[in-house]
Amino acid sequence: MEEGRSFCIRCGECCLAAGPTLQRPDLILVREGAIAPENLFTIRRGEVVRDNVHGGLARTGVEMVKVREREDGG
Repeated sequence: MEEGRSFCIRCGECCLAAGPTLQRPDLILVREGAIAPENLFTIRRGEVVRDNVHGGLARTGVEMVKVREREDGG
């Protein structure tokens, strides 16, 4: 995300750098089979993650479900 921005504008930059984080409305993609459960992983609250907004590392305050990256990246 752009320096100083604290919200998503759906530009794709974070998703291109790593697997995207699913949001509640994305659950239908899993239910309908567009995203297989084995391609997901969970980051638990308190785990250290890269902070795309402020840079560096930070502990996450929320639990996130992310799409696992392909072996060739992205």
